[in-house]
Amino acid sequence: MPPIWNIAIQLFEVIEFNLIPSNLFYPTDEALSVVVDLPVKIEVIEKRNIDIECKVNQLTSKPVWRHKGKLLQSSGKHFILAKGTTHKLMITNVTLDDEGEYTVDFGNVSSKTTVQIQGETNHIHRKQITQELYRNWVRGALALKYLKIGLEGFSDKVVTKQHNDLMKTLGKPCNTCTERSLLPHKQDQCPRKGKHQCLCVNIQKRKSRQMCPNGGFCGIVYTEIVCKHRLQDPSFTNTDVQKWSNDPWSVATCFINTTGYKGKQSAKDVDCSGLLSMCINNIEIEMMLGEVIIDGKIDAFAQAREARNDILHSPNYELSENQLNKFIKMFKEVLEIKDKHGNTPLKGEPGVANALHLLDMVTIL
Repeated sequence: MPPIWNIAIQLFEVIEFNLIPSNLFYPTDEALSVVVDLPVKIEVIEKRNIDIECKVNQLTSKPVWRHKGKLLQSSGKHFILAKGTTHKLMITNVTLDDEGEYTVDFGNVSSKTTVQIQGETNHIHRKQITQELYRNWVRGALALKYLKIGLEGFSDKVVTKQHNDLMKTLGKPCNTCTERSLLPHKQDQCPRKGKHQCLCVNIQKRKSRQMCPNGGFCGIVYTEIVCKHRLQDPSFTNTDVQKWSNDPWSVATCFINTTGYKGKQSAKDVDCSGLLSMCINNIEIEMMLGEVIIDGKIDAFAQAREARNDILHSPNYELSENQLNKFIKMFKEVLEIKDKHGNTPLKGEPGVANALHLLDMVTIL
């Protein structure tokens, strides 16, 4: 609407409200009272106009309006209006300075309200948050969190079991070898398919490396990790060799194929991508689940990891309803994964039932 029309409307309201003089008084035995109070709270977006209105039970002289205790008078910014027993304060082009408490005083009675101004930037944020595609993206991230909750108990259990089983087969533990000093084995004993990636290959590196002095403890653990990795390509940047003997997760993080997991001590410390990656790459986890197929390509864990990437790498942080429902279905398929006999080995694990319930709740948010 053109500014001239806004001005015209405001002038019309002023004229209309003041058709009946506010100081016109009819004698009455009834005590003056406020029959319609000012609103308890008023919210308005910056640069908009606002009307603050109340009503008394009889005609009375002009009220006294105040903002934060300061007397207000009609001006280009404020219009004090009266129409019969209704009294209004109009504020034009509000700014953040217009926030605060407003009172109207009729002598022995008064009413008050609080005005809160939302900046235009806040309004933009609020509008964005209420957009359906963005809300779907937030729901997708929430579903990802619930999948992680469902995987945490199982992950901690298998990591601890794998570590305990491994330590039972070894002799005296070692706490002297490091990633820089360890020579895990001789080249002709290397189990890795891509030997160029092994610590035993690089001649320059070998000069500063030595076999584990404690009965080859660290070399055996290294080889076990390599052999139990689906691609025989563990990530030793995620581990601390000196903690292999007493920290199960220092071994488990080697099965996560992206960096940033060194020092993690439980499933709660690892994000959903890391837990999925560990389940895909650690073939012993596949065996612990029974006859469940995990190939790292089209299995439920791999598809959930792809869904995770699609959610978190969305360029505009948006998801359609169909995409969201598809991803939630994938996450549930992980927790309800079936072996060839139709059993669901994860369903009885701690936290899985709750996670499935929470995933169902995301679909109806």
